[in-house]
Amino acid sequence: MKKYFLIALIFFFITSNAFCFESNYILNDTIKRHSPKKAGYFSLILPGLGQAYNQQYIKIPVIYALGTVTMSLALKEHAEYKLFKTVNNLANKKSDYSSYVPKLQKLGKDNPTLFESNRDNARNSRDLFFVYTGLIYILNITDAIVSAHLKEFNISDDLSLKAEPLIFYQNQKAIKGLALTLNF
Repeated sequence: MKKYFLIALIFFFITSNAFCFESNYILNDTIKRHSPKKAGYFSLILPGLGQAYNQQYIKIPVIYALGTVTMSLALKEHAEYKLFKTVNNLANKKSDYSSYVPKLQKLGKDNPTLFESNRDNARNSRDLFFVYTGLIYILNITDAIVSAHLKEFNISDDLSLKAEPLIFYQNQKAIKGLALTLNF
């Protein structure tokens, strides 16, 4: 499994570098547009690929770290849910569940009266972590699209906002204020 993951990771880095060089360049006096649609599709196919297309490499490990944490917590809660579901079913049938007691003691949840609530809490936590994982996936796609849209946004050195005090006279009265000057 680790071997396949390593091969996929190497393939990802090789292909992501190939996509990154097509961002903005001049060819025959025309500017090649950076496509938000393309960035969105890339992130839809593989999380982080849209960020590589946008040349925002620092975001890729963050996306994978958040996705890994939420998915691993969801899987941990799912294992606890299955354990409590099995133990609760055995306890309700008045069957022997003594083989599960060491696992329950390790979790610190070996009280037979709380098996049902522990099962429900584990299920709710699992579902919540799956929702978090889905939100991270959706935010990854949204970030790639928004960043691609802003790729061509012009931020020049002339863009500035200057604030200075202002005093002017009206009807022989001094009026104090603040003047804001926007240069672009």
